[in-house]
Amino acid sequence: MTLTNEQIDGMALWEREDFTDPTMQLLARTLVADAARELRLRRGSDVRSMPRAHRVGYTVIEVLSFLKGLPYDEVARGYIYALRPSVVRVSVGLNTCDAVTWRVTVMMKDDKIDLIEQEVEVELVLFEHGHALRTELNRRLSPLKDQ
Repeated sequence: MTLTNEQIDGMALWEREDFTDPTMQLLARTLVADAARELRLRRGSDVRSMPRAHRVGYTVIEVLSFLKGLPYDEVARGYIYALRPSVVRVSVGLNTCDAVTWRVTVMMKDDKIDLIEQEVEVELVLFEHGHALRTELNRRLSPLKDQ
């Protein structure tokens, strides 16, 4: 049986992958179907917590974009606190490439917030690492940017 994007809410990445091993094909289908099934929320009060991922990786996501252009003060710190960061790094220049999960980095420019990013753990259903997941996201977003 071939799963379509509609059947699993757009998560059927295995259809584009070149899985020649039948075992890998079955594993990919199972993981994607399980993930989609767990993520669907029913109407009403039947809300389930997010299941623990089979495999995880790491990437960086932009957060709190509405704070861009504002000073780094008690308002910004209040919203950053809501992200439950492991540590907050405020930077005006180059950053080191050390990975600290859940760390929030606030990039400053002319004493104003230029960018806020958080290092996060992500589920890897069919991706080797977080960068591959980011690459797929950028590929999907590129047609939207052209509109």
